[in-house]
Amino acid sequence: MVRWLPLAAALALAALPLGIAHAQESALPCDARDAPGDGLQTGGLGLTRPEMDDRFGPGEAAQSGWMYALDGATLEWAQCDLIVLFPEAWQSGREPGADVALVESLLPADAVLTATWPHVGVIASDPQIVALYASSSLAERYALLGEVLSGNVLVVYTYANQGYEPGPILRAELRPGVPAP
Repeated sequence: MVRWLPLAAALALAALPLGIAHAQESALPCDARDAPGDGLQTGGLGLTRPEMDDRFGPGEAAQSGWMYALDGATLEWAQCDLIVLFPEAWQSGREPGADVALVESLLPADAVLTATWPHVGVIASDPQIVALYASSSLAERYALLGEVLSGNVLVVYTYANQGYEPGPILRAELRPGVPAP
């Protein structure tokens, strides 16, 4: 019996980080079950998962979050981040800029564009443009949820690589809480 005690202790200690990680995951701000009654006016960013389900219908579980249908595109809710995935022919038959307008519709109503810049990556990679927005209502929402995220939102647009000119947007990542430049 004494011989197995060190093995049992080691197995118990090895399992401990799994429990801690799970507890930390469930404590993430946008995973809160109850939304604060702050009246946040947003198209999606800053919403808790139950609010996302109310707005877009029941989400479909995915590896990194929940998936929702959004005007022919796919919206992925990954904790506090939102990712919009555009199918290849999404822009066909739509007004120019409809993709950016759809992404911007997910921002809080008080979001203000503060900066844009090209993201310089690997030569063979798809081109990216980065936009930075600021929202005081989003900062207030995160404070109510007990999170230290700011109201700044980094939006990374990834375009199809079509030679010298970028093609249509393939994806847009909305990442809240980034510091100001």
